[in-house]
Amino acid sequence: MSFCDLSLALQTSTKNLVGTIMLVGQQFGPFTIDKELGSGAMGTVYRGRYIKTGQVMAIKIMAPGIGSTNAAAVDRFEREIAILKQLNHPNIVRFYGAGKQQGMRYFAMEYIDGESLDKVMSRRGRMTWEEVVELGKQLCSALQHAHEQGIIHRDLKPSNIMVLPDGTLKLTDFGIAKDTDLEGLTATNCTVGTASYMSPEQCKGERNLTRKSDLYSLGVMFYELVTGRKPFQANSAMEMFMEHVNGTFERPSRLVLDIPIWLDTLICQLLEKDPEKRPLDANMVAVALGSIKEKVEAQQSAGVEAVRRRLIDRAPGQKRIEEEDKDAARVLLTGKGKSKRKRGKKPIYEKVWFQAIGLVLTLGVVVTLLYLTFRGPSEDTLYQQAKAVMDSGDLDKQLAAIEPNGIISKYLRDYAKQNNERSREVRSWREQIQVAENERLLERHMQLERGNKPIRIHPEGETQEDAFQAVEAEERGDRETASKRWQAVKDREVDSSWARVAEKHLAEWNAVDQIAKEFPKLYERIGKSDEEEPILTDERQREAFLAWRAENSEVGDRGVAKTLYKLLREKLEKEPGMRQRWYLYAAWRKRELEEESIDKDKLRNKIHDRLQMVEKQLNQLRKRDARRVCLDVLALYEQDQDMAQIVKEAKDLLDKISK
Repeated sequence: MSFCDLSLALQTSTKNLVGTIMLVGQQFGPFTIDKELGSGAMGTVYRGRYIKTGQVMAIKIMAPGIGSTNAAAVDRFEREIAILKQLNHPNIVRFYGAGKQQGMRYFAMEYIDGESLDKVMSRRGRMTWEEVVELGKQLCSALQHAHEQGIIHRDLKPSNIMVLPDGTLKLTDFGIAKDTDLEGLTATNCTVGTASYMSPEQCKGERNLTRKSDLYSLGVMFYELVTGRKPFQANSAMEMFMEHVNGTFERPSRLVLDIPIWLDTLICQLLEKDPEKRPLDANMVAVALGSIKEKVEAQQSAGVEAVRRRLIDRAPGQKRIEEEDKDAARVLLTGKGKSKRKRGKKPIYEKVWFQAIGLVLTLGVVVTLLYLTFRGPSEDTLYQQAKAVMDSGDLDKQLAAIEPNGIISKYLRDYAKQNNERSREVRSWREQIQVAENERLLERHMQLERGNKPIRIHPEGETQEDAFQAVEAEERGDRETASKRWQAVKDREVDSSWARVAEKHLAEWNAVDQIAKEFPKLYERIGKSDEEEPILTDERQREAFLAWRAENSEVGDRGVAKTLYKLLREKLEKEPGMRQRWYLYAAWRKRELEEESIDKDKLRNKIHDRLQMVEKQLNQLRKRDARRVCLDVLALYEQDQDMAQIVKEAKDLLDKISK
C-alpha cells in the first residue's frame, strides 16, 4: 500500500467492513462468494466461484461508496484492470474480466492456491541460494514480460509474490504499477511503493521511473531471501528513504558464507544507487542466475580433479599425507619414531609377488581415473542442461541445442537407447523445437508477404510450398484452401515435425466450428436473468462474440460485423506464433460476409421501428426477448455518436421493461 493511501485507509476501513462483510456466502453478480482473502484501503479480495462454469476465481471488489468520493481511487482501480489486461504470462496472475454490481466495481482474476513469499520467509527465516536462484528466474521472466509491455510494477516485495505448492511463482498486485504509455497516477509530493523495497529514484520522487527501478527492488528481495534480513534498517519511512539514497550495506556473503560469489556480486549490482550501473534488464538477470549453478558445479568438479591429480602425481614409495601427519604426531607426543623392524627379515612390500599385485592395482586406479576424467557428461547432467534450455523459452537457444553438438543431440546420441521416461521427454523436446522452428519460418514468410518485400523465402520442396500456401489462405480467411493444403502436408509427412504443424492448424480450424456453435447459445442467455450480459473471461472471445452479434442479431448489420471481424484479425495478426482459432474465425467470417455498406439513416429508421414495435407488443413478448433487443442496441452502438438518439430510446425502453 502506498503512503498516499494511508489516510484513505483510515477513512474507508469502517465502510469496507460494513459494506462487504455480508458478501461471504452470498451471490455477487455471476459469482458465489465463499471466503474473504484480504482487505485494503480500496476494497476487499474474495474467493468465489463463477456460477456458469464452477471455476474458482479471486474477485477484487472496490469498497462501496468509494467511487463517488475518491476519483483517484477509481482511476487507480481502473488502471489496475487496464494493466492486467495487457499481461499474459504463466508467472503473472491472470485477468478474467471486470464489471459493476450493486454500485461496486470489481474484477475477477486467477485464484492462487498458494502462500505469499513473506509468509514463507516468516516461517523459514531465509532460503538456500539454490531456491533463490530458481524463484529468481521465474520472477525475472514475469518482470521481463511486464517490462516489454511498457509496465513497471513499482511495488515489488515478498507479499506481492505467491508461491504454489509445486514451486511455481505468481507475481500479483499491479495496483500502483505504471504503464509507460500512459500518464502516471502519482500525486504531487507523494511517493508510491513500500519503503524497504523502493529504489533510490523512487525515494527521490522521480516521475520517469524505468525498469531499472524494479531491478533494484528485486535486489532487495534477493538480499532478504538469502540472508534473512533486509540490506537497510531504519526506524521510519524517511530514514529508510535516506538509506536507499545514501546508505551502504553489508555484502550478503559476509552474513551467509555459503552464498556463491556470483550470486553475491549479482545482488550487489542490482543494489547499485545509479540505475545505469544495474543490469540491463530482467532477462539479463535471469541469464546470470541460470549460470550460477553451472559455475558452482564446475568449481566443485575442479576441486575433485585437483585431488585426483595429487593421487596420480605422488612418487612411488612416497608416503601419503595422512601417514606423514601421523608420524609427525607420534614424534611430538612420544619423542620416538616408529619402532625398528627385526633385522634379517625382508619386509613384505619388498617381496616380488606383493609388488606385482601393487602394480596391477596401480594400473587399475590410473585407468579408472583416466576414464572418470575424460568421459562425457552424465545422463543427469545432460538432462538438466536440456531442461534448462527448454525452460528458458528462448527459441534460438533451443535451436542450438538440437544442432549436432547441442545438448539435446548429445543426450539423444548417448542415452536415447535407454527408452525411459527421460529419453522420451527429450525426444519430445526436440520435436517441439522443430515445430516451433517451422512456425517461425511460416511467420517470417507472412511478414515478408504482408510487407510486400522484394525478398521472398523460397520453399524447399512440396511440403513447405503447401505450408506457405496454407498460411496465405488462412490470412485471407479461405478455410477450404487452407484445410486442403494442411491435409496434404499431414498425409505426405506422416510422422514428422511438419505433420505436427499441420495437425495443430487443422485442430484450430476444427475449433472454429465449436465457436460457431457456442455463440448462439451465449446469445440465448442475454436478457434471461439479472445477468444482462454473459461474462466472457477471454478478451478475444468477447470481441469475436460482439462481431457475431453484429452479424446475427435483429438490430445489427453486416457492415459493422465485417469491420469488427477485420479489427480483431488485425489485432491478433500482431501476436507471435501459430495462427490461433480466434484469428482464423475472424478472418473466415470477414471473408464470408458480402461487401456492403448500409446507409446510417436507413439503419436508424430500421432500429427505431424495431424498438417501437417491441414497446407496442411488450405485453405479448417474453420479457427476455424484449430486453435482448435493447441490449443489442447498447452493445453495438453505445459508442457511436451518430446513433446516440437510438441508444437513448433503447435505454429508456430497457428501464421501462425492468420496472
